[in-house]
Amino acid sequence: TAPPEFLNEFLCGREKQMGMDPSFDIWSLGLLLYKMATGKQYYNPDVQDGIAIAMELKTAAAAAQMDADGQGSLDMNKHSDIYETVDPDMKDLINHCLAIDPTLRPSIEQVLQHPFFTHPRY
Repeated sequence: TAPPEFLNEFLCGREKQMGMDPSFDIWSLGLLLYKMATGKQYYNPDVQDGIAIAMELKTAAAAAQMDADGQGSLDMNKHSDIYETVDPDMKDLINHCLAIDPTLRPSIEQVLQHPFFTHPRY
């Protein structure tokens, strides 16, 4: 799934003017980590409606703007029965990768220095 800033431009018919950005890859990494952590896709794979997904992202973006710190990410309680058992460092990394504001997503260097990758596990 494309990041919210791309889907917003797509819905407005401006995707051709949109340049690729490394933050798009970080968004995709966040969705991949979410699937690895929960065994489920964040978005319903049976729904192929890009507009429905874009509207969900637009709602999340509006909620993020209303956050006190403005650092909203996707609703991680969507699969709360599974997500509550996920390693706290992994949750933190996923939340950072799925920041609605692309300027708040970590760089790949920051991802690799995140405690999920640098702290010994077992």
